[in-house]
Amino acid sequence: MKPLSLTGGATNLALPVGEAAYYQVVVPANTPDWKLHLGLAAGDALLMVQADFLPNNLSAGGYGYLEGDGGEKMNKPGDEQWALLPENATEAT
Repeated sequence: MKPLSLTGGATNLALPVGEAAYYQVVVPANTPDWKLHLGLAAGDALLMVQADFLPNNLSAGGYGYLEGDGGEKMNKPGDEQWALLPENATEAT
């Protein structure tokens, strides 16, 4: 597992077909929102996000990244994106 900074990035052009690359990002509890973008130079990829556990492709239910059920799974052609938004956002009055 490779650590990434909250605002950092990584390039992995030598990942063999069918292999996984795992990255760890520590998002501080007071971070109001955060976005993750996986850009592809070529081919296809699967992006999975899970808090506190490694994601599990076989059991991912998409019920939330905090549930411990395998993680949220994004699988579509092209680049992938994921956003962490505030759970209880309130409007300023």
